[in-house]
Amino acid sequence: TSQPIVFDDPQNPILPKVEITQRVLVDGEVNRARSMPQNSSIVAAKTCNSEVYVFDFAKKRGDGCDPDFRLKGHDKEGYGLSWSTFKNGYLLSGSNDNKICLWDVFGASENKVLDAVHVYEVMLLRINLMAMKVMLKMCLGI
Repeated sequence: TSQPIVFDDPQNPILPKVEITQRVLVDGEVNRARSMPQNSSIVAAKTCNSEVYVFDFAKKRGDGCDPDFRLKGHDKEGYGLSWSTFKNGYLLSGSNDNKICLWDVFGASENKVLDAVHVYEVMLLRINLMAMKVMLKMCLGI
């Protein structure tokens, strides 16, 4: 468990050192990454292409880009990414294509490429910041 950062002097904050313990290759750049609240070794990565990658960092990784799941549904890159705190494996993603995609990562078959369970289209709005609200089981906050 991590400790909260406390600044004694706001003019001279001391930030803890970041230590890289594991690396994973992706196709392109990572725009945003989020760990799943129920299991922090599961990480979703929103990349500069239209796919979202899901990795289980508890598993040993080989060379190359080999995510546990490739999530499809977007046509463009984006930054919006949020795991549900209620439903284990539910992941929302927003993008520059005016879409919000919802996946049930653990409700899937053995297929490593998953299509979105639901795709919501929002006219004239790029979705780059979002959260699943804690108070309701399925409420999107944009």
